[in-house]
Amino acid sequence: MTATTDSHAASVTCAVEPPRALEFLADGIALGGWALGCFDTEEVAPGVFRGTALDSGAAVYVRIVPRSERGEIVYEVGADPAALEPRIRATVTADGDLCVVTLFAERTASMSDADWARTRTLHEAEVLLIGDQLARSSA
Repeated sequence: MTATTDSHAASVTCAVEPPRALEFLADGIALGGWALGCFDTEEVAPGVFRGTALDSGAAVYVRIVPRSERGEIVYEVGADPAALEPRIRATVTADGDLCVVTLFAERTASMSDADWARTRTLHEAEVLLIGDQLARSSA
């Protein structure tokens, strides 16, 4: 098993301009096609989306907070739409004609070792899905 840490980052290089990647990452419906912890999203209130965690089947809510001037998106996440907390952050950095998308996760105090390992593994897969979907959308 991988050593447990309090934060995790997973990255992918994409053949799109950074503004396009930021736009994609800020799209709550698109999120439901790559976020395995919040799959098949629908907007349930202005700016709040509900999806399904593929591992548990639980409803998960997310509010997307774009910070385009900083090249990042913050995802406020939770089981209760009235109590969302900033848990995930995505950054987009330019790399020549490409960009690098990185997902950052912070471990919460209540997260078990197994849940933290699952989160890290899901993020490794999610960045690959992001890269593939961005490539298809720009083709």
